[in-house]
Amino acid sequence: GVKQLRNLTLSVAAMSLVKARMPHMAEHQIQFWRHSLGTAAGAAAVARHRRLSKDAADEAFTGGLLHDLGRLFLLGYFYEFFATTTALANQERRPLSEIEREVMGIDHSEIGAMLGRHWHFPDPLIVVIERHHGPISADEYFPLVASVHVADHVMCTIEDPSWSESSGVLPEAWEWADLDPQSLQELTEEVKLRVQDAEEFVKTIRVA
Repeated sequence: GVKQLRNLTLSVAAMSLVKARMPHMAEHQIQFWRHSLGTAAGAAAVARHRRLSKDAADEAFTGGLLHDLGRLFLLGYFYEFFATTTALANQERRPLSEIEREVMGIDHSEIGAMLGRHWHFPDPLIVVIERHHGPISADEYFPLVASVHVADHVMCTIEDPSWSESSGVLPEAWEWADLDPQSLQELTEEVKLRVQDAEEFVKTIRVA
């Protein structure tokens, strides 16, 4: 439908924002797209698990794909800042947004939301970009933001299993997702499979 076409167009436009100019930048870029695609697949899976509508699951996928739009902007235009804050977050085991605010006074969620407003993104996508690390308000956007927040956490644990102890997933989102151990395992395996299937696509983005 029109909404799906619109969201696909927005996603493709965002993907074209950055082209790798240096080999080490390309390595960060492929990691970024793997994370974004995995989060998108996970967000849609969480939405389906909660029996949301197909439109809602599609929107969760797009929200997951675009949730780190601000990081993509930093990767393309402020690479040294992107690399430095990423390294500090990994070394100190602290949230990336916290380090970004300490260094620059603003984080990637705020930057992404600013870009979304500038590009006239629909409100639900702006909200999920801005709130994917919290807070998750009890409003009409709660299911979308919670789906992406939980999926982001799941993808982080896939990339680094020790992340599960330090990521600080919000309890209200985790409770809403209602993922028992079996459901969580099934979701994790689905995300891994979707990421694996998307590797050729990510490689195309890398060399574009």
